[in-house]
Amino acid sequence: MAKLEGAKTHDAKEVFFWGWDVAADDIDVQNNVPMVAPNQWPDVTAAFLRQDILPYYQSVIALSRTILSAIAVGLGQNRDFFDAAYAKPLGRGQLVYYPPIEASDESIQRFSAAPHTDFGVLTILMQDMQGGLQVLNTTGDWIEAPPIQDTFVCNIGDLLEQWTNGRLTSTKHRVINRAKSARYSIPIFCDPASQTPIDPADFDRDAAKYEIITAGEHISKRNKNNFAQYKK
Repeated sequence: MAKLEGAKTHDAKEVFFWGWDVAADDIDVQNNVPMVAPNQWPDVTAAFLRQDILPYYQSVIALSRTILSAIAVGLGQNRDFFDAAYAKPLGRGQLVYYPPIEASDESIQRFSAAPHTDFGVLTILMQDMQGGLQVLNTTGDWIEAPPIQDTFVCNIGDLLEQWTNGRLTSTKHRVINRAKSARYSIPIFCDPASQTPIDPADFDRDAAKYEIITAGEHISKRNKNNFAQYKK
C-alpha cells in the first residue's frame, strides 16, 4: 500500500511493479546490491504480461538513453556521459489502475496519487486519454497536464535534481481521477545502475547542495518511506 510522504492517507490505486530483468544468479543479486532482484512474473496465470510488457519497456529505456544524451550535452558533458550508468539500469516500471475518486475520498484528502516528486532520474509516462494528472507550477498553482495523443509525459526526478546540484528541478505532481471510469497509466522510472554514485560535481563545480549517494541507496530509502511492503 502506498502512503506517500506528507499524505494524509494511502493512495486510491492499484499497481503492478517490475524492474530490470535479472536472474537469481546475477552477480548483483548474489551481492545483495540495493534494488536488484529477479522479477516475480505471473507466468502461470498471465504469461502474456511478461511477453507483452517487456518489448515496450525496453523501447522506453532506449528512449530514455536518447533523452539523457541530450540532457548531458545541455549540461556541458559529452553525449555519452550516462551510457555506462545505463548499461544495466534500475529501470522500474508500473502498470497503474486508478478507480474513480469518490466524494468520501476527497473529504479525507485521499488522492489517486498524492502530491509527490519522483524518486529517480527521469520518468517517462504513457497515460490514457482520461486526464487527471496535475503539475505544481512555479507560482504554487496546480495545473492540468491534459493527455495528448501519441505523446509521453517526461518528469525530472529527485536524483537528477541532486546530480545536477539543483540546476534541474524535480517535478511535483499528483493525480485526481474525478472521471466516472477508471484511469490507466504506464510510468517507466528510468534510473541508473544501483551502484552509480550521484555526484553533484559531475555537472556543477560550485559548492554541492547534496551529499554523494548511490542511486540504489537513495531509491531504497525513499521506497521504505512511501510503501508499506518495504517497511517490513
